[in-house]
Amino acid sequence: MDFDLTTLLLCATALLLFLIAIFCAILCMVTTPYPVVIRMEEEKFFRDPVSKEKNKFPSLDEPWSVHLSVIIPAYNEEKRLPPMLKECLSFLSSRQPNFCYELIVVSDGSSDGTVEVALSSGNPHIRTLDLKQNRGKGGAVRLGVESSRGAVILFADADGATLFSDLTKLEASLQELVKGKYLWFCI
Repeated sequence: MDFDLTTLLLCATALLLFLIAIFCAILCMVTTPYPVVIRMEEEKFFRDPVSKEKNKFPSLDEPWSVHLSVIIPAYNEEKRLPPMLKECLSFLSSRQPNFCYELIVVSDGSSDGTVEVALSSGNPHIRTLDLKQNRGKGGAVRLGVESSRGAVILFADADGATLFSDLTKLEASLQELVKGKYLWFCI
């Protein structure tokens, strides 16, 4: 049987397309569209910094109850966390009197005193999510967001690299984006 060059190229193309289709089918069968994030049962709770009671974190499915949630992923940040928290709390507490906020310090499997530093503040606006296993910055931020109750969610590193007074610039951009005060959607 004689094959000319055109027939050979046609067969090779058909074989290549068949192999690509098989590869795609296998890829679809063995992957999931979203990463599977395992959350241990004890990570669904936080200790209230004032009453020391164990409370359950809210779910994103619940309606928001504060204007702003600030997620702070922290891995062994006991030394850098206090000045950052001080600056953040100072700025946010100076906001309009009806501005409600929370800070969620996500200790990403820290082996130092990060959790104790966050808990020792005694500030009712601070919640601590103590992850028992390190999940990396992305995992810590994701679980912090899932534990938040804010209408607007922001994350900031514990190293204090970003000044909280820069939040006014972000708010100006949000107001421009929504053509008005973004907090109108929150009140």
